[in-house]
Amino acid sequence: MAPLADFFDRPVLRRFLASVFAMLAIWLLLELIFRRSFTEWSSSSWFEVTYLIPLVWFVVAKTHRATFSALFRGFSLGSLRWFHLLIVLVLGIIASFGIDNLMSLLVATFAPDYITSAINMEVIEPGSHWMLNGWTALAAVVVAPFMEELVFRGLLYERLATKWNVRRSALISSLVFGLLHAEAWLGAALFGLLMCIVYHQTKNLWMPIIVHVANNLIALLLMFFDGQEQTTLMEYQQKWPYFLAALLVLPGVYLFVKKFFPSEQSPLPYRRNLHLVS
Repeated sequence: MAPLADFFDRPVLRRFLASVFAMLAIWLLLELIFRRSFTEWSSSSWFEVTYLIPLVWFVVAKTHRATFSALFRGFSLGSLRWFHLLIVLVLGIIASFGIDNLMSLLVATFAPDYITSAINMEVIEPGSHWMLNGWTALAAVVVAPFMEELVFRGLLYERLATKWNVRRSALISSLVFGLLHAEAWLGAALFGLLMCIVYHQTKNLWMPIIVHVANNLIALLLMFFDGQEQTTLMEYQQKWPYFLAALLVLPGVYLFVKKFFPSEQSPLPYRRNLHLVS
């Protein structure tokens, strides 16, 4: 087994992606065998199971277990305080609300049906079995944040920082994270950048996971209560002043990023935690 210090110096990201694509290929093969459409799969609990792929990859392989421990070692706030996490949560939610909805209004100019469907999407469907709704909520609020922080902050950010530098890694990993969120990519990228800062300053994945869980829980509750009545595209477009007003928090986001954005001399969380698990 190679020394822990060499973990992110090896092509670990390529092996991870190869493993993920192999598992997704098996999933798609099952789809073809059972003749289920992608839409049907995505609306069932099977689709959310793919969130577990990174965890399986880390835990099953012995060479990755020590790394898994190093990424989650400790439960410390580091150079931050609890009120900093609260500030990040509030700023992230409000800024993303404004940016995401303004982006949706832009997309609505050439894909109105898509945006109408998106704004009326029901995460918790009244007609579905309570177990399916429960799993959907659990996947959105707990499983997805855990997996996304593990992959984008714990794996991608650390690997790119080892290959390039801390600041470029934070920007690129956040952009990749954002691009997986469709029309909400810009707000998600900003949130991802804030999570990179929280991870780097606290030196463990638990803190960004806590913020991410709180963010998704609030978003789920807002979608649930707001989704009780159908909204037309015209009604949605008339809310643009609220979306624009949400951008007033961007100076606060800028000040937080400017103050806590890690320097190039700052050690990576994984490197710092090596002596605790070796």
